[in-house]
Amino acid sequence: MDFDKIFGTFDSSSEESKNDSEVTTFVDFQDTPVYFVGMFRKLILNHKNFHKKLQQFLRSTDEEMADMSLEEAGEFVVYSRSWYYINKIDLSLSSHKDCLRTHSDEYLISCVKLSISFWEEREEYEKCAHLKKIQDFLELSVPL
Repeated sequence: MDFDKIFGTFDSSSEESKNDSEVTTFVDFQDTPVYFVGMFRKLILNHKNFHKKLQQFLRSTDEEMADMSLEEAGEFVVYSRSWYYINKIDLSLSSHKDCLRTHSDEYLISCVKLSISFWEEREEYEKCAHLKKIQDFLELSVPL
């Protein structure tokens, strides 16, 4: 183990860090298509479970608070946040296409379909168009 390299990573004034051949670049995982697709999928798949737990909690505290408006509000928050992530997927970039191919399965396709259905009900057709392009790409990528 080379401690100079380890600690040199944190010291920008060291001579080794100035050597171009030994510069290490770190990529922020939250700026990658893998993160965008994973967060989209996680939010859609887990929102029903989250809502059930929240509703049980609120029923135990106050009956009036656990009505349908809570479900609608929670659903809107989940789909809005999941849109934030999936909207960053750009099918013109090969790295984004590769990510979708790698993570393509029936669960991700179901998440996209659920999201399309949600946004159709709210007449957000621009979002539906983007999601439909992703759905078509995923359906072509899923092995039979």
